[in-house]
Amino acid sequence: MPNLVIAVALFLGSIVAFAIGVMVFTVFGPWLRARAGRAPIAWLRLCTMAMRRVNLGTVVNVYILAKQAGVDASIDEIESHMLAGGNVNRVMVAAAVARRADVSFSFRMAAGFDLSGRDVVSIAQDLVHAKETGLREQAEKANREALAARVGRTAEVVHAIGPPGLVTVDGELVQAVSVGGYLPKGATVEIVGTKDNMVVVKAAAD
Repeated sequence: MPNLVIAVALFLGSIVAFAIGVMVFTVFGPWLRARAGRAPIAWLRLCTMAMRRVNLGTVVNVYILAKQAGVDASIDEIESHMLAGGNVNRVMVAAAVARRADVSFSFRMAAGFDLSGRDVVSIAQDLVHAKETGLREQAEKANREALAARVGRTAEVVHAIGPPGLVTVDGELVQAVSVGGYLPKGATVEIVGTKDNMVVVKAAAD
């Protein structure tokens, strides 16, 4: 009987040792890469992610990019977006592109658009293009009183509206925000109000 107890104990011990070895092997590479990339992640945090079967390599790479690009994104937000089925790589690229151009398009905002099926990189590029070409600066000059007179008119989306976008109305560029979610470039919208020097729009009825 004592020999059987010893044999069972040794068997269980070997299983535990094997599991620990697999965990160490799985976590060590990503942990070391995160430290080398100046984006350290706690060992225990990586272990818990590994137990949830999160792709540690992807999470670590995206977190390193966030630190290097100055994007405000926590390891929790990156993991949560991945577990929700989002594309963390494209979201981080979009946020980094916007951050580099000093355009307001955060990781959280990009993640929301990504989960709704939008092309977040294209949205970020549109926002950057609007700034670099001076279109947004031009649209910011719109007169508030003139905008109020356009309530009820239709306009065409020039740069996608999710975060503030741009529309043309009567041949003039105007900043716009949407009351009904994302509006793609080329969409026809109705002006339903104004906010500061922007118009508030919704999708026009067919």
